This record gives sequence, C-alpha cells and structure tokens, in this order.
Amino acid sequence: MKAMNGAADLSTPAVRAIFGQMGLDPAKVLDGGFEDPEHENRCLRGLLRWATAYRRFGSRQAMERNGFLFPPVLPGFDQDNDWLVFENWMAGRATTWHYAEVFPLPPPSEALDDAAVDREYGLLVQRLATRNVMVALAETVPLRARYAFLRDEVLREPFEITPAPTSQHIDGCTGDCETCFQQPWCEMAAEFQEA
Repeated sequence: MKAMNGAADLSTPAVRAIFGQMGLDPAKVLDGGFEDPEHENRCLRGLLRWATAYRRFGSRQAMERNGFLFPPVLPGFDQDNDWLVFENWMAGRATTWHYAEVFPLPPPSEALDDAAVDREYGLLVQRLATRNVMVALAETVPLRARYAFLRDEVLREPFEITPAPTSQHIDGCTGDCETCFQQPWCEMAAEFQEA
C-alpha cells in the first residue's frame, strides 16, 4: 500500500489489511491491550516485519542467523515457547487451547459430594499437567473452594500452547489480596491486613 506521497502506508488499518492479505490474524499472538494507537501501530509493524521475514527465510534457524531472535508475541513465556507460538501462527495452526475442546467438562462443585470433589479435582490437575499447565493452589484452602476456582479458571480463558519443559502455572494469586478467593486461608494476606 502506498500513501499519497509514494511512501509505504504503514497506518494501523493498512498494516491490518496486509495481515488480512497474508491470511494472518495478529490478535492471535498479541494481547490487544494497547496503551495508545501509536503503541498498537509499532507492535503491528514489528509483527509484520517478522511475518514477512519468516515467509522469506522459512525457518527459525534461518531467522536467527539473520538476527531475528525473539518473536514479538505475547504473553512471551520464553524464547522456545515464543517461537512455537509464532511458527504455529504463521502455519495457521492453533496458538491456544481450550479445556472444553480437549477434555470433558468438569461438573460444578455443588453437584458433587466430598469424595467426588476430591476425585474431580485430581482429574483436573492431572489433565492440565498433560498440557504443561501446573496447579499450585494453597493446600490451606478447602478442597471444594480450590475445585470451584480451578473449574471456573479452566472454563474461562484459553491456555497458551507450551512445549515441555516450559509450563504455565495456576496458583490462584492475583496480587490483590482483598479480592483473592484464597484470602481467608492465606498467611500472606493476613500479614498485609495486620500491617
């Protein structure tokens, strides 16, 4: 695309149109929480530079030989994971997965007795581990509360596809003790309230 003065038009709509022509959706690798329009445009142009180079060079190894080391994808776990996300995206493969698309839906905690909650919680943790998602909720939290939180968590958001040994962690800690479901059982939250 050309601007009126003959220079390439790299406005946000123009860059998005180029991605459309390439058959790529930048929303699949960028989080979209841009601070301002200029920041969004810089991120999109950087990603377009990478996508264009990848089409030219064809592999991670060739890209790295030419100075392309850290793919500009989010959330940006580590270099190997970023490359996996970037190459999956370039090939039109999934960059995230949804629990409900892979595993049976876990029943609501209200429908379970204590033994079933224990069993279902173990299944959730085990299934997530097979997809490199580790659960580390505080053991001081009652099991039914941990199960209810984890069930809601796996049904809410997609997970990034991560290669072993990279893993994602669910620890339940939001950093905001006042709204955290673990707050009544958390020693750290109690210390903050005393201070």
